[in-house]
Amino acid sequence: MKNYKLDTKKIISTLVAAGVLASGTAVFAEYYPEKTADPNLDYTTTSATDGEAVNNGSESEVTYNGATIPAVPVVNVDGHKMVPLRYVMEFLNFEVVWNEEDQKIQCLRGAQEFGMNIGLDSYYFSKMMPVSFGIAPSLVDGETTYVPVEFLTNLVGVDVYEGGDDYVIVVEPADVTLNSIEKGEDENSVLSVQDARLGEVIVRVSEDTILKDGDKELDLNTLVDGQELKIGYGAAMTLSLPPQTTAISIETVGTDRSGEADGEDAPNVIDSVPYEGTITAVEEDRIIIDDNGIERALMVYDDTVITRGNDKRIYKLADLTVGSKVKGNRSAIETRSIPPISNVDNVEIVELVEE
Repeated sequence: MKNYKLDTKKIISTLVAAGVLASGTAVFAEYYPEKTADPNLDYTTTSATDGEAVNNGSESEVTYNGATIPAVPVVNVDGHKMVPLRYVMEFLNFEVVWNEEDQKIQCLRGAQEFGMNIGLDSYYFSKMMPVSFGIAPSLVDGETTYVPVEFLTNLVGVDVYEGGDDYVIVVEPADVTLNSIEKGEDENSVLSVQDARLGEVIVRVSEDTILKDGDKELDLNTLVDGQELKIGYGAAMTLSLPPQTTAISIETVGTDRSGEADGEDAPNVIDSVPYEGTITAVEEDRIIIDDNGIERALMVYDDTVITRGNDKRIYKLADLTVGSKVKGNRSAIETRSIPPISNVDNVEIVELVEE
């Protein structure tokens, strides 16, 4: 999972100019295990669950793509910046489950699971080894569970920006495809992007938009139509069709499979991650696998290399069968659907079940 550092660049001026802060004061969310949202909170956030500005939370959806929480309250505990767990995770469409007996908290969204215990500096993601951030989850005033900012940036994988002395801005970028880009005056640009949940979204670039191309600054002139991007939507989004917003961040994540992105201006190809599992279904353009208890959909293309040991035969998607064991590498970027979907780089047949 990609690790993000706490970015100290303040973008509050842009957010205020866009009118994204719905409340001038930060209100602490009380911790009630039985509740899904605190009706006393006063804030507005964009969420791709319905494509509108949503007040006071939204119910979990099967599919999900990006969100921005403009005013997350922060407390300092022993020198660590801490944020309210339920306040953030429920806005990211996680179900937060509290076990009073074990003092355990689970955050569930589709195949994703994060967990921790009050008083233990040990945080886990699915079946990965637990990690430590130097401080345990804390109950502030005996009611609200606070976790370190690093839990969000290093484990959950969202971006966190400083908004003020007592709050931060949490951004989970949306996975989108670039339709077109129009260069504007004074280096301001307008992007038309395709969001799997929202459809077309018009995204404006401001002087405060954070542009990332790997470990260097993104040059907007290198973007090509059909390129995959991660965009942190501004917390304010119009209700027009298509909706419009100002980008907090834009980051390159992959390349177009249509062939239009070949050449010197081709975007960076993201790092691949390994997978291994048993095929549970073979469909027209993908295979579904059980990857250590996590169901995944892997998109297989005509040029996907499918091999089996030293066998020189050229294998195709149609040769794959339910029950066969496969491994290989897939794109590190996958959708937030159930099951999550990603492009497969290669398929190595470990064991082929004959039909």
